[in-house]
Amino acid sequence: IFYFIREQQAENAFLKNQVTIDHLTKKKNRYYLDKFAKDKMLLLEKSGKSTSMIILDIDFFKSVNDDFGHDKGDEVLQELARKLETTFRKEDSVTRLGGEEFIILLYDSNLKTAEHLAERARRIVELTDFGLKRPLTISLGVAEKQPGESFNELYKRADDALYTAKAMGRNQVSLSKESEFVPSLEVDP
Repeated sequence: IFYFIREQQAENAFLKNQVTIDHLTKKKNRYYLDKFAKDKMLLLEKSGKSTSMIILDIDFFKSVNDDFGHDKGDEVLQELARKLETTFRKEDSVTRLGGEEFIILLYDSNLKTAEHLAERARRIVELTDFGLKRPLTISLGVAEKQPGESFNELYKRADDALYTAKAMGRNQVSLSKESEFVPSLEVDP
């Protein structure tokens, strides 16, 4: 009986891993965000701790696929994921949202810490040789969760900051200001 229980537990762990991990980059995926990250953010808020979010996007990634092929694009995504994993803290959550976009949830982190880590990631990526014969850069949007703010509201502010970074010329970090948060009646599922 114990053998079958261990086998079932191993199978369950394997299936959970299959559902929550992006197969290309081996980082957490959108399902992870929807099922686990939101709950963790709420627990931190209840204990008086903050969460910050960084959304990053590879600048002109379409040209990587167009000029070097999708296989090289996949290699770039994998190497970027490895760089992000070593750039951020162990307790942070590096998640591939899809395509060339990643979200990093910085648990127990304020906006200043998030800005510092985002800038460090930007510099590391800019200095990394991805084998493209040209630099690869990223744009990043950063926001700190405000009391009562939903995951979706935080995401929107970080995403707006990302678009500001892109509009300002790319290869930079843009911060969402606390004053940009306007509470809504939205309820996270």
